Amino acid sequence: MSDRPQRPDPHEMMARLEAMQRQAEETLRQYEGMQEQINAADIEVFSEDGLISVKLDGNGRIDKIKIDEYAMRRRQSIAPTIIALVDQARVAHAEKAAEIARQFLGNTGFGDLLDRIAPERPR
Repeated sequence: MSDRPQRPDPHEMMARLEAMQRQAEETLRQYEGMQEQINAADIEVFSEDGLISVKLDGNGRIDKIKIDEYAMRRRQSIAPTIIALVDQARVAHAEKAAEIARQFLGNTGFGDLLDRIAPERPR
């Protein structure tokens, strides 16, 4: 009997490497698809009276702020409303991105991690 370890089969090692490459390429395709959906997810939120709205683009940047003429007459209350709407839109954008990520990540370790750091909020 020999105590020498058995040499790995080069064909088996190559097959494993090819499988790892295919898995990495699939993961990259999924990530790119997820990123495309997140980038396309515009978010728009409205004040309670509907006179002011804030829209974020898919990257979470402010795209538009709309202020109705009537709201302009109440100048003292516009700034806090806009700030609150920007905050609300950013939270909604983060939730949308997390929802899209959950769809792509599914029951992977990454999905579990996402659930711990960004738990799904009840609607």
